[in-house]
Amino acid sequence: MDVPQIRKHTPTLMKHLKRFDACFPRKNTIAFRPIDVFSQLSDLAEKSVEPIAINTGVSVRPLQERLSQHCWD
Repeated sequence: MDVPQIRKHTPTLMKHLKRFDACFPRKNTIAFRPIDVFSQLSDLAEKSVEPIAINTGVSVRPLQERLSQHCWD
């Protein structure tokens, strides 16, 4: 998806994501969830922490810390 497409669907996607807030007890996890989702939907060539942070204007460190503090399967 390109930026205009993502922006078009942002309100609907945010409403959908809000339904899952109770599944994430940490506020920083909830705050970064839209960044994760929109970055995965974007046309970024590399979808790792650093390119996502640069593309969204977020510091790299908080994204790295959040990913390292959770168990992922």
